[in-house]
Amino acid sequence: AALRWACDLSEWQPRAAEWEMLLGLLPASDREAVHAMGAALDRKRALVSRLMQRRAASFVLAVPDSDVVIRRTRAGKPFEAGESAAARAAYGAPNFNFNVAHDACLVVLAAVPRCR
Repeated sequence: AALRWACDLSEWQPRAAEWEMLLGLLPASDREAVHAMGAALDRKRALVSRLMQRRAASFVLAVPDSDVVIRRTRAGKPFEAGESAAARAAYGAPNFNFNVAHDACLVVLAAVPRCR
């Protein structure tokens, strides 16, 4: 299934407990990347972007969130790199592709199970 998700962060002011809970859903390397962002808005965008990527891969590939492995190309583009080739094929997503972008308070994700 193709996905088109958008998240408006303009009014989201997470409390410390909510922030830590969401951050805890990410692997250590992603948590470090989020913390490395300078401004608070940049940290929020980084967190939401990474959560959206993981959820999209889990949803499309029908694998648990814990099985999703996101890596980055040399240029920084994220891709799903887990041991889920069988899941990709079984769910009609042999070439699962996604992209995320952000501008101001908006984070968007687009995903397709097959890219031509």
